Amino acid sequence: MTLMDAVISAGKQCLILLPEIGLTPQQIQRFKDRFEVNIAIQHSGLSDTERTQHWLAAKSGKAKIIIGTRSAIWTPLANPGLYIIDEEHDLSYKQQDGFRYSARDMLVTRASQRQGPGNPWLSNTLIRNTI
Repeated sequence: MTLMDAVISAGKQCLILLPEIGLTPQQIQRFKDRFEVNIAIQHSGLSDTERTQHWLAAKSGKAKIIIGTRSAIWTPLANPGLYIIDEEHDLSYKQQDGFRYSARDMLVTRASQRQGPGNPWLSNTLIRNTI
């Protein structure tokens, strides 16, 4: 969470993937207790209206922490900083129906695309299995 402090202080966002919806409420509370920033949530248990509101907060940069399950990987971030994946070995990160993908692999790809000489900030760091 110390690294998240630095990333948020720099005006960047943190995307945190959790393996299942059941873990989301306790993690949201944990982050609310620690950080005084807007938190966006992305998972299938939200209504369409809630999901859209959180999606827009992430896209605009208003939300500094985005917490969600597998589908949160598709949430646009205005200023991505830190990517965290909890329990990366969990099979729930693999979408098996319809469009197949691994959220873990997509997150690694997404983090690596923003790195490079033109973007030296560690903001594109990927943290695994830390929560």
